Amino acid sequence: MDFAQAQAIFIASGVTSALIVDDVFDKFEEFEAEDLERAYALFEASDEILPAFEEAGGDAPNDPEDLGAKLHMNADLRKALLDARDGPAGPLQEIGNAIFGRVATDLAGRLKPINDLITVLTQLGVETTRAGSDGPGGKDAPRFPLIFMDYYLGSKGAPSIEKSRQRIEEIVSHYGPHEMPLVVLMSSEFKKEKEAGKFRERARLLGSQFKFAKKAEFENDNLEFVSSLAWMVKFLSQTRTVGAFVKAWSGALKDAVTEFEVGIGKLDLQDYFQIRTKLGEDGARRFGEHVSGLFDSYLRRLVEDRPALRSATVAMSSLSFEGRPPAPFTPSEIVVQMADAAAFQSLLESPAPAAGKLDIELGDVFLRETGTKTKRVKSACVVISQACDLEHGKTDTVLLLNGIVTKRSSAKLDRAGSNRPIIRTDLFLHDNENLIIDWDASALEAIQVGEFPAWVKKMTYEKVARLRPMQALALQQKFATHLTRVGLPETPPSYRYPNVEVMISRGNTKERLLGPIKGGDIACVIGDDKLEAVLQDALLANIAKLLSEVESADLDQAQWDQAKELLSNWEKREKLQTLPLKGGKAQVGNIAVLDRESPLGPADGLPTGVWLAINLYG
Repeated sequence: MDFAQAQAIFIASGVTSALIVDDVFDKFEEFEAEDLERAYALFEASDEILPAFEEAGGDAPNDPEDLGAKLHMNADLRKALLDARDGPAGPLQEIGNAIFGRVATDLAGRLKPINDLITVLTQLGVETTRAGSDGPGGKDAPRFPLIFMDYYLGSKGAPSIEKSRQRIEEIVSHYGPHEMPLVVLMSSEFKKEKEAGKFRERARLLGSQFKFAKKAEFENDNLEFVSSLAWMVKFLSQTRTVGAFVKAWSGALKDAVTEFEVGIGKLDLQDYFQIRTKLGEDGARRFGEHVSGLFDSYLRRLVEDRPALRSATVAMSSLSFEGRPPAPFTPSEIVVQMADAAAFQSLLESPAPAAGKLDIELGDVFLRETGTKTKRVKSACVVISQACDLEHGKTDTVLLLNGIVTKRSSAKLDRAGSNRPIIRTDLFLHDNENLIIDWDASALEAIQVGEFPAWVKKMTYEKVARLRPMQALALQQKFATHLTRVGLPETPPSYRYPNVEVMISRGNTKERLLGPIKGGDIACVIGDDKLEAVLQDALLANIAKLLSEVESADLDQAQWDQAKELLSNWEKREKLQTLPLKGGKAQVGNIAVLDRESPLGPADGLPTGVWLAINLYG
């Protein structure tokens, strides 16, 4: 993407104005006590200073404090000294620099990146409005589709960060859902980008409307910064629709909770008695779970019935994401919890069952671990017996389906290639591990009720979770027909954070350039059947730096130069950020991204035509 393409995006998206909030625009003292002391020392050190000072309209100061008073009271004197800083060398310029130079130099340094930003935005056809720490704001203030907010509004410290957060909250509080801006948090000294995430959370901004930028990125018409900003602008309409949906959901939930509390408050003890009586003695053992389920359904209905949420849901369903930006996508951590919550409900403790009854429910998941100390294998089974039969003791057999449990790694059961009726639980959180369970509807276990506790103990199974009813019923149907299934909610894309190592060729051998780095958010492998590797720019930039510093002995110069060009040129490096993996490999030029179970060993060579390999493993 070039500037012309970026400018077209800004114009087409209606982003033609921006607000820049930075304390560099605050009113400030042109000099401080230390400047006056330095200037007063010149009067005592040189006989030329006083005559020049008097010629400019001043008279002899008694001390530094008196000098400051004379400057505050005499605007013409102050102007003469300021003008002298840009005039010919001499005593007047010397004292002008002593009084105003330090603050002016500091201000010029702080203004430079802001002026660079204004230049970039002007080239993009964006008109800028500048504001200090206290403006503008209020319900009648102009609405800006793009806001740049300084991380520190004041001195470098927590109070100034809090002031910045409060300022952006105050500004956007008057914006409607479809007026919400893109917010760029900027700083010249900020180093920990995770702190930017905390700022966004406390300011209640969506991740899709928020970007962090270091002020150095504004220099030299930085195409990388412009390109990333342009992609956000291009999808501003979608961002606002998502934001309106989130706000409608949050508002509906708050309103519904109030109505929910009023509603359930009308229940008296007789109501609870009737509910328990209807369950019967067998079902009453889970009376609390049953009432909790009723409350859950009632609250959900109250949320769904809010008109604002209904219209926001329709708008959300009409969204189009054609032309998704090529920037790397690393799923947010919350999607793991969302996916797990979609499939599993909390496993609550229940009172001991009556004699001859089992403490199990439809959808109960049992897990075990077998194998050697060095190679452990997890397996699972799930109860698919009818819930009412289990509850009322109308069956003498417990039916279970077996499942294959795998870690979220490159080795997973291929649903498309399996002839067995497989239904997958895409994400199962257990003991801080992200697991996948492939339930095999053809692998049935039938255990006598009286033998079930002993069988569980013998097989070393432990009850660890309970599938939600829809998931459990889908397994029942899969087993019963092998042809039909219950449509499950689509889960967010499955992904994993692999370990990373980087190898290069040196002579006839390979050499480690980087790593191993433990799995984190610098690299990600997304998908199950069609895999995609995502590499964060910070990783690629680090590889580029290390590659430029590596010892050149025995390196193939042409191959080395080609790899450096791919990694140092931002437009070319962008191609390495998101790559489809085929057969565990993707290649751009002489650089390959590998997806393996393990690190490259001494006997493992680099693939043909590959000089630098980024190995994602585990």
